Amino acid sequence: MRLIPAFLRRSEAERTGTMSVMEHLEELRRRIVIAFLAILAGAVVGWFLYPYVLELLRDPFCQYLRDNPEVRPPAGCDLVFNSPVDAFLTKLKMVGFLGLIVALPIVLYQLWAFIVPGLTSREKKWSIPFIVTSTLLFIAGAAFAIWTLPRALEFLLGFGGEAVVPLITFDRYVGFVTLVTLAFGVSFLFPVILVFLEAVGRGSSR
Repeated sequence: MRLIPAFLRRSEAERTGTMSVMEHLEELRRRIVIAFLAILAGAVVGWFLYPYVLELLRDPFCQYLRDNPEVRPPAGCDLVFNSPVDAFLTKLKMVGFLGLIVALPIVLYQLWAFIVPGLTSREKKWSIPFIVTSTLLFIAGAAFAIWTLPRALEFLLGFGGEAVVPLITFDRYVGFVTLVTLAFGVSFLFPVILVFLEAVGRGSSR
């Protein structure tokens, strides 16, 4: 047990489920700090993945233009920006989102570990299935969002008519794709969330 870092060790009160309100708040703060550090470390990985992910996200827009040759925006399928800081800030947001995805198993574990003191020993064994299933479902939802994005763009961009061509900015496009990806990822988590809430409800009723 001594080999485990102090900030990762669970106290006796946490293991036995006898924590006071202040101990719960302290535990919540510790879990948030660990999750934040994990996201920060994931963002470092995301910084190096950024060029490949950007190309992956830009491809649906390029595919839309290839499927609709009559649409010829001045910049082609390249994204534009209007301010000197737009590219910098958008890249930081995108790297942060990638950091969240990379650190998702750790973030989910911190969420589960915060709830664990209120559960039985049998329910505590669900932690690994919860983390693995949630991570895979979120990735599946994100992948489905990227897969359907060309069709969504064709539906949305076709409303302007033949005399209107899209000139999409970098920040707006990344924000739109991130929102859609996050929405699909979270929606795929609904089954796990329902099971999780059911487990928490049973644990709190005892």
